[in-house]
Amino acid sequence: MLVFFVILAIAFVGLMIGVSASGKGGSRQRRSRATRRPAVDYSAATPPVKLGLRQAEPYQALADRLEAAIPAAYADQIRQRVLTEHPEITPEAYDWYWFELKRYFAMNAVLPHVPMFSERVDVLWHEMLMFTREYQQFCDRFVGRMIHHVPNTAPTPIPHERAWFDWVYTRMFEETLYVSHIWGPMFRHPLSPDRVKALETESADQLEMTLFNRQAAEQYPEVRGMIRKLIAEAKEQTSQAAAERQLGHTRPRRAEGAIATDFAAMALVFYAADSLSEYESFAEEEFMNIPPDKRDASGCSSTFYACGSGSTSNDNGGGSGDGGSGGGDSGSGSSCGSSCGGGCSS
Repeated sequence: MLVFFVILAIAFVGLMIGVSASGKGGSRQRRSRATRRPAVDYSAATPPVKLGLRQAEPYQALADRLEAAIPAAYADQIRQRVLTEHPEITPEAYDWYWFELKRYFAMNAVLPHVPMFSERVDVLWHEMLMFTREYQQFCDRFVGRMIHHVPNTAPTPIPHERAWFDWVYTRMFEETLYVSHIWGPMFRHPLSPDRVKALETESADQLEMTLFNRQAAEQYPEVRGMIRKLIAEAKEQTSQAAAERQLGHTRPRRAEGAIATDFAAMALVFYAADSLSEYESFAEEEFMNIPPDKRDASGCSSTFYACGSGSTSNDNGGGSGDGGSGGGDSGSGSSCGSSCGGGCSS
């Protein structure tokens, strides 16, 4: 009988230790849910230099400004912390997440607020914020004020904001292999009719004030140059869409030699005044049904907008999973936004 009680006591102690260890590791598990080791082979390519901007000028000057604002020692601190705190992130995956975080910061230079649509990128941003002094110095050097990280505790769908994010992102940056893995498939929604009307009818000065980061534009010529380039492209696309509708076209036409992302961005503008169902039908046909022989090994095509089964797209300003992540991602993690000066888009 005594032996029985000794064995029972040992079993009870072991159980309590296991529960305690599980509790201590719970926060780490929850924090890392969105960043489990991805099935995607991030070693298949390396990030482009200078953010992979679509044009050398005026974009290049902004890329140089961003790189200069992040000292090498600070970048090394962030990398070491992330790889230590999140062992499920491979060094190759980290390089791509870091690359996309810098692209996100570049968007914050030209837009007044940018929702965070990737849990994976957001993990790095959280760790970057742990170095409070260095982060403040980075923001001051880059855009002259804080780029705030504001969690949205009650996320609501913001598909039109995601459409605007997609449009600006693809106008600024070249296509890379892992965009749809990190940000989720793009071009799922058209722009809002009100935004398209503003782009079509308002002056460049008005648009700079209402849709773009005017304060940064007034401080930095390279930011204003980029904003004016984006406005010019938007007006060109809205004019083209209006002309096609006047000719009775019910679908945007792809110009000969046009790259896929230019055509997709045009579609966001063309369908904004039409019904969502018409855009969804068009997108399903043009973007979503990618033949197997056009996909990469992970099931996704190397495009902004098409991904195989397993990818998630979140329109709440929160995260999106990598297709094929271990255990799968729900895409329902933290919902964050930022602006140079505060505010969360919701």
